[in-house]
Amino acid sequence: MSKKKSASTPISAPRTVAAALEDVAKWRSEASQKTKGEITDVDQEIEKFQAAITSLQQQIEALRRSREEIAKKDGAAGDEEIGRTYNAVFAALTEQMEAVRARAAAVAESDASRSEALANAIKDPATAALVTEYEQFKTTVEPTLKALPESYRAVIMQHHNGIAGKLRAALEGAAGTPTAVDGPDLIVDAVFAVDAPDGTPEVLMMILPVQEQVGTDWQGRTDDAQTWLAARVIQGVYAAFQAAGLDKARVAFGGHQGLLAVEVEIAGAKNDIGAKLQEALGKALAGSKELAAARIVVNTRELVVDHLLPPEEEG
Repeated sequence: MSKKKSASTPISAPRTVAAALEDVAKWRSEASQKTKGEITDVDQEIEKFQAAITSLQQQIEALRRSREEIAKKDGAAGDEEIGRTYNAVFAALTEQMEAVRARAAAVAESDASRSEALANAIKDPATAALVTEYEQFKTTVEPTLKALPESYRAVIMQHHNGIAGKLRAALEGAAGTPTAVDGPDLIVDAVFAVDAPDGTPEVLMMILPVQEQVGTDWQGRTDDAQTWLAARVIQGVYAAFQAAGLDKARVAFGGHQGLLAVEVEIAGAKNDIGAKLQEALGKALAGSKELAAARIVVNTRELVVDHLLPPEEEG
């Protein structure tokens, strides 16, 4: 009996090139779609960041404009500060002036007996004779001294100094020492500024805590503690000028807000004129027995020029 041959396993048909290429094309299409999707996502992210950047730039510009406005306000505040400082300085000095006036009145009241004693001393025949001889020397003899030989001048001056010493002793003995005021020290300020627009001092300005009439109408008023204060300050000013070689400088008096204002042209002064003035004022004020007895303490303070000048009006 013969055996039948078994059927062979079917062999699948191989892919065609077209099918292989189709698979590649399909992959390429899918990859391309995926890439486009990713690019779209990235583009969207970029757009969002660009929008955020634009928004931030707008915010930055807004902040810059705001900063400029704030800077303008700060500049305006600087100008306002100058005006406020000017007003504050003169308000304080005006208060001090009123306090000095009150102290001057108190000193005058308590010192009336001293003035009376001095007046009576001058009426005394012996003292009156000394005064007459002293005045005669000043008006008649002193102008001729240069024409006399040295030996004559020495004898005359020795005699005159003796007369002056006797007169001084008589008046001081009659007047005694200034009457001390009871109460606390009255501390006030004499302020000044050196105007040097081009770096070189040109003008000295001072404001004193006394009435302007102390300097502008000194002949029409009675000397008092205000006069003593102003006189000591001016003494210090001229001492400073001498130390600085400003022998031709002359003080001019005026008034500002009711206070005594002093102005001096100081062309040729060096930049240390402020320090020299502080030193000279300190010495002059420290040597005032009258101010010490009145318990008036004067401090000196240098300010910038703008703080002593009225602010410019807008418009």
